[in-house]
Amino acid sequence: MQPPYRDYLSGDDKPPLPDDWDQPPRPGHGVVHVSFDESLDEWSAVWYDRRYTEASGTLVEVLAWARAQPAAEHVVYVPSMERDVSLDSQEARSYLG
Repeated sequence: MQPPYRDYLSGDDKPPLPDDWDQPPRPGHGVVHVSFDESLDEWSAVWYDRRYTEASGTLVEVLAWARAQPAAEHVVYVPSMERDVSLDSQEARSYLG
């Protein structure tokens, strides 16, 4: 699978891929984003770096997965604040219960 942005470019306009484009996220890099999808009634987390990896399920499952990822940062989207906050913050603990 190629990076998604390349799908929107014509063949001649696509920049060359870096040698490691298909590698998993790098430890110590990127951000894990945790959020709740009301339409699916499901929690999810995505670790974004050069590539991404994701998990979904119950809050307990998703938080366990998110915290186990060696990303540089871990955040959760808090709808009442309309922004991401650190997963270890008081705001996150209040929102997650």
